[in-house]
Amino acid sequence: MDRLHDVVHRIRHARSAHTIGPKDDDSEEAQARRREQVYQAQKRHRNRKAEYLQTLEAEIIRLQHDDAQTSAEKTKLARENAELRALLESCSTDVRPPLTQEVSVDPREAQSNDIDMADVDIHFDPIMHAERTFVAFPATQHSTASSSSTVPSVSAPEPDSWVALDFILALEHPCRGHIQHPGIAPDAHRHEACEIIGIQGHALTTTSAVLASAQSSTEANDLPNHCELKADVKERWRIPYAEVEKLVALSEKLALDDEILTPAQAYAAVRRALPSGTSLQPVLERLKELLAKVVECCGLGTVMKTEVFQEHLSSVLKT
Repeated sequence: MDRLHDVVHRIRHARSAHTIGPKDDDSEEAQARRREQVYQAQKRHRNRKAEYLQTLEAEIIRLQHDDAQTSAEKTKLARENAELRALLESCSTDVRPPLTQEVSVDPREAQSNDIDMADVDIHFDPIMHAERTFVAFPATQHSTASSSSTVPSVSAPEPDSWVALDFILALEHPCRGHIQHPGIAPDAHRHEACEIIGIQGHALTTTSAVLASAQSSTEANDLPNHCELKADVKERWRIPYAEVEKLVALSEKLALDDEILTPAQAYAAVRRALPSGTSLQPVLERLKELLAKVVECCGLGTVMKTEVFQEHLSSVLKT
């Protein structure tokens, strides 16, 4: 009897092994297919996310550029309007042209719009010990043009705005080589982390906003190129004064983070500590030197630890 039970048990075990084996194989194949499906779904999600981010970055840059062009055109029209008003006021009523007659503006006077634009350039900063983006305010040109013309000048940004923008751009120097621009920074390349996921990653930085807002212009050098029998043309990039004020105003409204800060957020923190604006320039200049050593590019822009920033800010305010 015991032998019979043993034989029956062996037969059942053999049958179960025979029937379960293929099911196990099928189960492993199904699991492998599910893993492959999950992997492909995750890959498609990552690709769609990267494409979406690329679209957002391109749209941000396009809007910044279009906004800068609109600001420049607005400034140009305001100046032309002021020139026409000055011309009409200098003439007697009898000689004023009728409204249906076209009024031409001297091209040399129209070129004075350049004084309402700041030059954008990249060169070495001895304080940062690195190359970075500069926005240069042609103060001498502005004063000369204003004194030699009776046309009202479009107001330039406040001095604090120039200091603030320079502070932010200086601290964003670690990202100098990661923000591409065909004319100003053609040698830039994407950060390694951004290269992997296929995005630029710096669309929300102030440097990117400045480069996207830059307008191209050309100027012929005084000395002609006799070999090619034509003047050497140098391309210049400029940003409207209105964009400078806008970028600084937006920076002041940024919320702060308890762990890390961007240079624009750091400026917002300084502005809240010095709401009156007194001694703002020396504080920013001193902070620029101290924070230059602690900022780094995280792939999406320049950041610094909030705790380190607060320590430096406190030490500067005490002196």
